[in-house]
Amino acid sequence: MSANDVVISGMSGRFPLSDTTDELARNLYDGVDMVTADDSRWPTGLYGMNSRFGKITDFNKFDASFFGLPDQMVSEIDPQARIVLEVAYEAIVDSGTNPQDLRGGNTGVYVGHVSISGSDGYPDAVQPDSATSLSRVAFKTFGNMKCLLANRISFALDLHGPSMTVDTACSSAASAIIMALNDLTLDKCYVT
Repeated sequence: MSANDVVISGMSGRFPLSDTTDELARNLYDGVDMVTADDSRWPTGLYGMNSRFGKITDFNKFDASFFGLPDQMVSEIDPQARIVLEVAYEAIVDSGTNPQDLRGGNTGVYVGHVSISGSDGYPDAVQPDSATSLSRVAFKTFGNMKCLLANRISFALDLHGPSMTVDTACSSAASAIIMALNDLTLDKCYVT
């Protein structure tokens, strides 16, 4: 990192019963129990699971056109991937940086994520001769590839620096931070 580089950091997130970091702090200071027992996520008692869960309030507010993503992809994309885009944008804004000022620049994106096999699967009855069926499978496949989390941010915000999703199990976030710091030190990108 050269002497002229400026490192600006921002923060964002989604938490149980808290859509922002400020709301999370307020709930913590006010002693709000954000782990609740209700059927807003799964029916109470399903498979003998504990009925108390920490649940985010709403995961379905995503504005696809804001991020330049086709509606067909967004209908198939994992809600976590949509949230990653939202919180990345919010963290940039929280840092005091205008995201438009980063467009086309050498800003790096490093995401720490642990891939856990899910039951997303593929649409039933894929018909190789049906363009609609193949299109749906393609959008579902690429919309749910966790290795593309960072790349989706880079694409949506037109960031041209290194872009990678790091999966080293429990150390994913720490590994992503170390990689970002190394790339900053080697002047491969700049960060905000």
